[in-house]
Amino acid sequence: MTLLVTSVETITLPCRMWMGLRDNVDPSIAALSEPLILVVTALVGLRAVRLMRKGAWAR
Repeated sequence: MTLLVTSVETITLPCRMWMGLRDNVDPSIAALSEPLILVVTALVGLRAVRLMRKGAWAR
């Protein structure tokens, strides 16, 4: 999808992370992934709370 919006020369974040893991061991990958994991976990948790309050969780 990204290639349809940008050019071929554009390096996306997942590609840059993969190249960083493959080429050199750098703690910046872990530092970058921690907030992403926390944000996704918080969003999933908020969605679960909303579903439980609406009663849709029991379905």
